[in-house]
Amino acid sequence: MQAIDISGTFEQTAAFQAKYHALLAACDATGTMVLQDRFLEHDTDIAPHDFFRKGTRIYVFPKQKVKLVADTSKVVDPTPEYRLRSEQQAFDYIDAAVKGRLSIKYEDANNRPHLTVDDTLGNGVHNDSVLPPRVRKVLDDIVRASKSSPES
Repeated sequence: MQAIDISGTFEQTAAFQAKYHALLAACDATGTMVLQDRFLEHDTDIAPHDFFRKGTRIYVFPKQKVKLVADTSKVVDPTPEYRLRSEQQAFDYIDAAVKGRLSIKYEDANNRPHLTVDDTLGNGVHNDSVLPPRVRKVLDDIVRASKSSPES
């Protein structure tokens, strides 16, 4: 799979978040999250109010049972107008069972949403990841939408 690396304007934040959430939903339904490292903010003053200041999730395919090996999530600022928090978790999984692996990075700080998706199994040494059709469709939709957008 060719890496996806797209950016947009502040006005496109809601659309970028929708792409990000659609991809996470497809990966959650058909794969297994094995790493999460996100910094989130809920800002009552700025629409769309929820920001993934920065975040990374790694998924493996097909789905498998995992064991939580580390969770260092914490609340950074509990005030109702910001609610800054981190979600940092790592899971143990069976690497030999992995047929596909995606790294999904999203950031919408600094008024510029940015989404990066990398096939970390298809790195030139291995063949490309085998991804479920639902995930492939969402990725194709993201690429198609980015080609029609002047900012990506």
